[in-house]
Amino acid sequence: MILGSQIKAARALLDWQVADLANASGVSVGAIEDLENRKGTIADDTAMLQDIIASVERGGVRFIIEHSSEGGPGVRFRPAERVFTDERDTVQYKEYLVNDAPPGAGG
Repeated sequence: MILGSQIKAARALLDWQVADLANASGVSVGAIEDLENRKGTIADDTAMLQDIIASVERGGVRFIIEHSSEGGPGVRFRPAERVFTDERDTVQYKEYLVNDAPPGAGG
């Protein structure tokens, strides 16, 4: 379950207006405003709320549930996905190769 204020906070992190979230989720502006102004928790088992949650998460923000190890309800940016390589690996992008220098030559 999430809070209406979490939806509003998620929009703020994404720098979205209510209309932006409405466009992303397919949920009406009025319904989003009603949810954001609701006091207490909102059951997240409705298709409308699931669409909102999915849209926000696609935008890069995740909801933190009330009884989490992170200290209570909230929202936060999803951690960036990491690329793990062996320290011996060299990553060289073609567009940065200069004068046919070998990979890893800087440039």
